[in-house]
Amino acid sequence: MLHTPRTCLRLDSGQHTTSQALHTHRDSPRYRLAQIGKLLQAGLDHLDTSLIRDLAYRAYDPVGG
Repeated sequence: MLHTPRTCLRLDSGQHTTSQALHTHRDSPRYRLAQIGKLLQAGLDHLDTSLIRDLAYRAYDPVGG
């Protein structure tokens, strides 16, 4: 479940670029992020949530690997 948001962050949230990197349909990253947002009860497209998300992933995996 972390692969899509991590890839999205690594590629600066570019939906098209993310879908290419994941070898999925271009709408898949957006759908997956929406599903994760529902689970977390947070909209992942807001700036403050994006900042918190970015910091959380960096704290979870500081090497980015």
